[in-house]
Amino acid sequence: MEGLILRLADLDEGALGAVRIIAFFDGFVEHQASLETVLSATAQFAGCEVGLAGGSAPPLAVRPGGGVPFAGDPPDGAVRARAGDDRWVWLARPGPPLPQDRMLLDRLGYAVRALSPRPRLDHPGTGDPALLELVLGAGADDAGRARALRLLGIEPTCPVTVYAVRSPDPDPEAEADLEADPEADLEAGAEFLANLHPWVRAVRIGDLRAVVGREAPADEPTLPAGVRVGRSAPVPASAAQRAWRGARTALRFTGSGLPSGLATLAGGSALVTEESLGVWRDLAEQMPPEQMPPERLAASPDVAALRRLGAEPQGPQTLTMLVAVGATASLRQAAAVLCVHHSTLIARLAKAERVLGFPVDTPQGRTRLTAALIIRRLCSDLDAPNAGCR
Repeated sequence: MEGLILRLADLDEGALGAVRIIAFFDGFVEHQASLETVLSATAQFAGCEVGLAGGSAPPLAVRPGGGVPFAGDPPDGAVRARAGDDRWVWLARPGPPLPQDRMLLDRLGYAVRALSPRPRLDHPGTGDPALLELVLGAGADDAGRARALRLLGIEPTCPVTVYAVRSPDPDPEAEADLEADPEADLEAGAEFLANLHPWVRAVRIGDLRAVVGREAPADEPTLPAGVRVGRSAPVPASAAQRAWRGARTALRFTGSGLPSGLATLAGGSALVTEESLGVWRDLAEQMPPEQMPPERLAASPDVAALRRLGAEPQGPQTLTMLVAVGATASLRQAAAVLCVHHSTLIARLAKAERVLGFPVDTPQGRTRLTAALIIRRLCSDLDAPNAGCR
């Protein structure tokens, strides 16, 4: 190759540039470089922004001079070249194009095709469940997790959001269908995200469905009845294992019994985001389900008082009232939320306070009530026989 370059240099400067471009990309293919490395080196080589778009993976872009790829669509006026059936590479030069730009794009497209992982499954919405479990589990090292991501068609730097999904328990006939066709369960768990993400990967882990999608959309999805979802903060795909833990923590705050209006912890919310939890996330992570037996929580006087109130004939209504009081700025606002008269609320609250043992309608009392309600929620099966935290 060096001899050919020397001979071409004597004949044609354009031919020399073409051979250099060919050798540049052939080196990446020969050494099986990652797509991130190729894109970064190409941006540095070309001196302008380049990127990769289309297909099932998020669009990537690299600024002039190289660096780490980021999620970005091609700007207007970018020159494109095919990199497969449904993918293309692009180059955005601020000034007039250079003579070698077209060849550079063509060879970048060739390198992308040669280095892209081959799909392992025909179903684009689920990927390989074993690979996704490896990505989300704690047992893999960074190199193994990166390999699994690429086999799933996800670059480690791609921004993703992880969801922990809990669906209603299926009836026996539906359960039999799921045992016969586990992929149907995965599709059901990820269906509500289908219109929000260009792609998702999903797998069932225990009694939950883990769903990995692109960055979270601005609008909250409308969930099917009975489905509860915890959503992680957006992270690079290489940090999906940490995001899966955050999504499961957020899932513990879904459902009824939460003080709505505190940050975005809406009472009865079917979807709770990790970002909305604040300090409550830290509290929950110090109380993992396997380490919080019901007996330990029952020793808390405030949680025990809530349990006694919940066991009374009007228990559900009393707990709903306490949630409203904890989530609003005044008793009048709480009464309006509950659609009851102000005096009626005061009378009911006085009875509850005698069981709780502290006044609720004070800043300190609201904080104490909020903490008790959330701790009770973190062990929502506390009153079920032989129940533990989940």
